[in-house]
Amino acid sequence: MNRSPLQANKRRPFWVRLVQTLGSIGTTAQAYLRVPISVAIEVVFLDESLSATAWIGLACVVAGVAAMTIKSPVRAADTMR
Repeated sequence: MNRSPLQANKRRPFWVRLVQTLGSIGTTAQAYLRVPISVAIEVVFLDESLSATAWIGLACVVAGVAAMTIKSPVRAADTMR
């Protein structure tokens, strides 16, 4: 697939807006979630079947994204510095 720089320039405002809205972590998280969402669509609509290792891999991706995006509670000692 040969993409020209003009096509990249058309996508740039989308990514800038996404980073401004979600932040860098949220933008990265949505990119990682593309695969599990695509696989879920295939399983539901195309009757695909997955092996146990594929399910484990998808669970690891989703757990990693959750760990990356869930904010930890702020401790009182951290705010007093």
